[in-house]
Amino acid sequence: MTAVLSPARPGSARTAGPAPLVGVGGCPAPRHDLLRLGRLVCEGGGVVPDLQVSVRRWGAPPRADGSNVVLLLHALTGDSHVAGPGGPAHSPTGWWPGVLGVGAPVDTERFHVIAPDVLGGCSGTSGPAGASVPNALGGADFPEVTVRDQVAAEVRAVQALGIRRVAHVIGASAGGMRALEWAAQTAVPVDHAVVVAAPAASSADLRAGLAVQRAAVTADPAWQGGYYAPQSGPTAGLALARQLAVLTYRSADGLEQRFGPDAGRLTAWLEHHGRSFVERFDAVSYLRLIGAMATHDLGRGRGGVQRALRHLPARVTAVAVSSDRFTTPDEVRSLARGTGGRYAVIESVHGHDGFLIETEQTATVLRSVLA
Repeated sequence: MTAVLSPARPGSARTAGPAPLVGVGGCPAPRHDLLRLGRLVCEGGGVVPDLQVSVRRWGAPPRADGSNVVLLLHALTGDSHVAGPGGPAHSPTGWWPGVLGVGAPVDTERFHVIAPDVLGGCSGTSGPAGASVPNALGGADFPEVTVRDQVAAEVRAVQALGIRRVAHVIGASAGGMRALEWAAQTAVPVDHAVVVAAPAASSADLRAGLAVQRAAVTADPAWQGGYYAPQSGPTAGLALARQLAVLTYRSADGLEQRFGPDAGRLTAWLEHHGRSFVERFDAVSYLRLIGAMATHDLGRGRGGVQRALRHLPARVTAVAVSSDRFTTPDEVRSLARGTGGRYAVIESVHGHDGFLIETEQTATVLRSVLA
């Protein structure tokens, strides 16, 4: 399979060659910071009284001009453990092995790499899953957040680390939505945004799928309006929501190729995803995160999507997955054309998750645009 990298204009595509998956040195262990950043007022008027942002960092010291600073933004329910050692609560490889490390496309000997945990999640940054700092809000009292709120929290964190400019921001899926908002803000200017499998604004189709997931959670009798005891809550509804989500992250051809007529194996696979998700995630956190995704719209308050894309101060590379039905290649191509940026395609039968599964192609694209 090949990755196609091109300006977002018809007839100008070129094919990138293969790239090695990992550098010989692998990925070093990160430094982990918990930053206390004061009061955050959200777009909807809600307040996070004592914002905390969890950040992992790798690599070379940051240059004063930010020319070697890379920001890596995880997907919807991911975390800052991108690659390498992550401790007992994390996988041994992270969620993007082969992308980050010594000699990898995001080379830790070349770049200073920052990966924050998202606002509203449950991986150390302020969110509904518990009052992790004094005066924090937990559970259903945690405010609704938007992608812009999440980026506002990340901007504060980066500023607290002494960073005044970012060379590259790379985000995938929900992280790609945040990468676009990073490209639009000017408090910490960004030179280049790599937006993987994310649209300029969430489509009605995407929002409909998220609405059904929300309904699955809130229909569970254990939901109780979000005021459930720790270690309890709507586990059946959350597991069902995750199963619904997984179906949107894969393609019809990919599922047919993997399972064929074997309904038992398919059901077991879906149930496994539901069970494993409930073990690591909180229901209110999940609703806050899908709420942010559902309201994503780069053009809100900026004169519409096309005007916002035209006026982005950062260069943009937009990357699609050929079989993605969560964010279609047409949506990603439209984003790239709107910015006058480059467009890449990861060829995969695996749907939206192709950016995670086709590591070699993803690495090829990133190596090219970060060269």
